[in-house]
Amino acid sequence: MQQPHILNDYIETIYQKIPETKGLQWEIYFSRKKSFSVEGKDLNIDKKKDSVKEFFFVRVIKQQKSGTASCSSLDKLTDAFSSAIQIADISEPDEFLSLPSSKDFKEVAVFDETIFEIKNSLSD
Repeated sequence: MQQPHILNDYIETIYQKIPETKGLQWEIYFSRKKSFSVEGKDLNIDKKKDSVKEFFFVRVIKQQKSGTASCSSLDKLTDAFSSAIQIADISEPDEFLSLPSSKDFKEVAVFDETIFEIKNSLSD
């Protein structure tokens, strides 16, 4: 049985922060970095520190015009969307600009035997 990804609940929280996007295409790149550090001397711990840093990059496409914005807090994601939309409003249109249509993901094998076929053909 496959376990759900640990960020599934957080992704739902992110989705709730997205403002009304009727007539827009959009995408979000999300990065989260957790760090933990310990400092000490002579086997005694002097300082412990843990932190979580997040980064959101938003791209919107409105009437074949693109706008981007970023933020480092989930609380500012709505503002990043607003900024990206404002930038798209003043950008030049690009007739080829669009996001790929959604498709079902294919199951990916861990190992691809084609690699051996290529290797064998090169050694001949």
